[in-house]
Amino acid sequence: MVLYALGHSESLPRVAARFNIPSHNTVKNWIKGYRKSGNEAFIRRRKEKSMTRSDDTHENEANMTPEEMKNELRYLRAENAYLKAMQEHLLEKKRQELEKKRKSSRA
Repeated sequence: MVLYALGHSESLPRVAARFNIPSHNTVKNWIKGYRKSGNEAFIRRRKEKSMTRSDDTHENEANMTPEEMKNELRYLRAENAYLKAMQEHLLEKKRQELEKKRKSSRA
């Protein structure tokens, strides 16, 4: 998603809408982090919350307030959008490399 935003001339709110991210400020912050640290900006450090869910997830969900559920949903949607965009970027990069190899082998 960040690479899409940097590579296209769409506004941040449009990029956020395209990738189903609730706030364009999230997009802005991700771009800022990417410009500062590259892909490292998206790698979680050990001290941060793990992406794996604990065994007592159902108990935690039962105790969540509607606001906490909305926040988690927003986070998961943004995470999903990022992963989809990264996958799309990697596939496009691979396609370009294959095309480049084909062109160089024909010459």
